[in-house]
Amino acid sequence: MRLLVADDHTMFRAGLVGLLAGQFDVCGEASDGWEAVESHRTLKPDVVILDLFMPRLNGVEAARRIMAHAATPILMLSSTDDRRLVLAALAAGVAGFLLKVDAYQDLVAAVRQVAAGVSFLSKSVRDLASTLEVLTPKEREVLQLLTEGRTAKEAATLTGSSHETVACHRRNILRKLGVRGTAALTRPSTRSTLGKAFRRAAGTATCSSSRRRT
Repeated sequence: MRLLVADDHTMFRAGLVGLLAGQFDVCGEASDGWEAVESHRTLKPDVVILDLFMPRLNGVEAARRIMAHAATPILMLSSTDDRRLVLAALAAGVAGFLLKVDAYQDLVAAVRQVAAGVSFLSKSVRDLASTLEVLTPKEREVLQLLTEGRTAKEAATLTGSSHETVACHRRNILRKLGVRGTAALTRPSTRSTLGKAFRRAAGTATCSSSRRRT
């Protein structure tokens, strides 16, 4: 199995490669998000390991660009279990989210698991898996854009939807998350709320398609 490892901290990346080298073929390394995207295109690895916080292009955006090119399983690494950031990564479609504090004991197992098509989450963020299962695919896409600070108009353009349809998705997301207002999705104070996401959710509402398209 061929792996691409991306992390901007040289010593930590070397440690990851050392843990993986005896089990897998580490075919490439990257020190920032742009390099990870380009290396993925040329090396075509079986699994990509991305650091969440990297210069030039963060891990979430790098994951989006990689998956737009190929359905390669991505394992996201992070030093934080901030619920908002974890949710954004999962909404982007990564196959796993591993905290760096758990890397020594869980890294190899996590790689094998995502390569087999099974998601992997560090224990402290596993409650978010059920959160995303309730969202429709389009709601996940809109949620990711909103957590990145995009406006409803920008989300409509990027998803190829009308402004009215995005507004409907946004209302459903806020209702299921139990928060008030889009700004709540990007506030640090929302972390605990997102951790409770959908525990009091009702069923998924159906958005009517608008005649007007952007």
